[in-house]
Amino acid sequence: MKTQNTTLRTLANGIAIIAVAGLFTVTLQAKDYQMTDHTIRWTGSMPAKTHEGLLPLKSFHADITDEGKVTALTAVVDMTKINVTDLEGGKRDKLTGHLKSDDFFHVEEYPTAIFILSEHKDGKLHGTLTIRGVSKRVALPVKVSGHPDRGWILAGDFDYNRIDFGVDYQNSGFLGFVNAAKSKLIDDMIDVSISVKVEPKA
Repeated sequence: MKTQNTTLRTLANGIAIIAVAGLFTVTLQAKDYQMTDHTIRWTGSMPAKTHEGLLPLKSFHADITDEGKVTALTAVVDMTKINVTDLEGGKRDKLTGHLKSDDFFHVEEYPTAIFILSEHKDGKLHGTLTIRGVSKRVALPVKVSGHPDRGWILAGDFDYNRIDFGVDYQNSGFLGFVNAAKSKLIDDMIDVSISVKVEPKA
């Protein structure tokens, strides 16, 4: 009888452990979400003025748990559609064309910028950012707010050093010294503000 009771207790404990483990697994399981709206605003500065514009996402995929933890994320930015919003007419077109040229983002050769998540920890998305073919490890502060059934908003502000990614006047050839001097007039840091809304996939 004693042996039977011990066996029953052992079986009950085993079932309890499996149940708890099952609940834990369900809690951490991530859902697949699709992007429904987004805004990416960039700001670049010079001593006498500041320019700003928008960048569109070409694609965005995210897996997020019910607790708002991002377990997977890949964002692809369409650099061919970078624009300027603080200028109009010919001035806007000139600056936009300049940003797309090989002096800066060289969109003909590098049409996209990509961020791939490796870990969501301490309020930051840690991962690899690739711009102009150069990949760097980054940690982007992003707040995740919302509800698993209604969707989430991922929003944050950060900056990056354009020189680290080769986003610079190309200083070769006859105009090398002139371009190097021009580059010194532009702040190395580019500010980025991002907001992405995602909803559960049907």
